[in-house]
Amino acid sequence: MASVQENTSSCDEVRNTGLLLGKHCASTQIATDAKVPIKSPVPLTLCSSFTTRTMAASTVLVFVAINLIQSFAATPPNCKMLQPKKIDLKSTTFSGKWHLLRWATQYKPYREEFGQVDNAFLVNSPVVEKNKTLMKGYMRIGDKCISEMEAYDLSRNGVDFTSEAMPFMVFRILDTKIQNSLLFYIEEKREGKMYHTLSLYGRKPIAMENELKIFEEQVQCAGMKTDRIIVLPQLKDECNPEDTVEALKLI
Repeated sequence: MASVQENTSSCDEVRNTGLLLGKHCASTQIATDAKVPIKSPVPLTLCSSFTTRTMAASTVLVFVAINLIQSFAATPPNCKMLQPKKIDLKSTTFSGKWHLLRWATQYKPYREEFGQVDNAFLVNSPVVEKNKTLMKGYMRIGDKCISEMEAYDLSRNGVDFTSEAMPFMVFRILDTKIQNSLLFYIEEKREGKMYHTLSLYGRKPIAMENELKIFEEQVQCAGMKTDRIIVLPQLKDECNPEDTVEALKLI
């Protein structure tokens, strides 16, 4: 009997950026004896179906990998939130006027509501005998100035600030070791989900380089990317406290 040289069905494949792409399918058989039956080729639909499933699975894996990489990129390795600073309401280092320099939040309504703020500042007025402080904030939005005041109770350990008007929220001031700087770290629970907001305040309306570096690091430690950071334009004059309109809420 004449010899038969057979090349069984196969799929030529190429690899492109980690995805398996089917190029073409074919079945060939070279026979030297016409009496030897030629086997039927593998159906194209079978190979195409296999290739499509492979591509879909690979695409999903790539998508998951990209998201994991982005997640890790948002939170630097070995990143830790700074320890909260113990506040002494009697100290003048806490009271008085503070300019808002940067802020970032996970809570979308805040970004939408306060995204048009040109400049802002707050005034701390501690009430030592009641272990609380009155914070009045001023914001310029366009040609309008609005203000709002809230009373915050300070915990006995001098760390946690809370408000009866907003029981879902607590904030602390992180210890940056930088004088004339306040870094607020706000946590609030809404509809069962925890949201984080960070606000950087300074005695002067211009942030220092070391302040910005620490702020960016803490934003990432809180699980946010740096593109969440809002930089106030500060193109217009500050609000005159006498010309402001009381708002319902600032935060």
